[in-house]
Amino acid sequence: MKFFSKFVFICNLCFLVTVAMHFVDAGNNARGKTDVAIAVPFVEGTMAVLGLISLLVNAIFCLLLLLMIRSKVVKQIPIWIVIFNFIALLAEVYWYILDK
Repeated sequence: MKFFSKFVFICNLCFLVTVAMHFVDAGNNARGKTDVAIAVPFVEGTMAVLGLISLLVNAIFCLLLLLMIRSKVVKQIPIWIVIFNFIALLAEVYWYILDK
């Protein structure tokens, strides 16, 4: 579970980078610039894919964490990762589901 929590953390960071790239690209398009935010397309694609799957992976992590808490199985996961992942889940739900 410790490895999975770190993987979810990385996916959530990629979600934040994807959102930032969206705003940078939207700002460039509004000013008439056609340059991309990151010049390397595979890096941008990797960030976008990990950012997109972050909602699913983060939801699975939070559900597993709730099941572990309910069954009183204690794992050594740093609390800051848990809090960050939960806040990121709320942001992802808003960004992907509620904002449309």
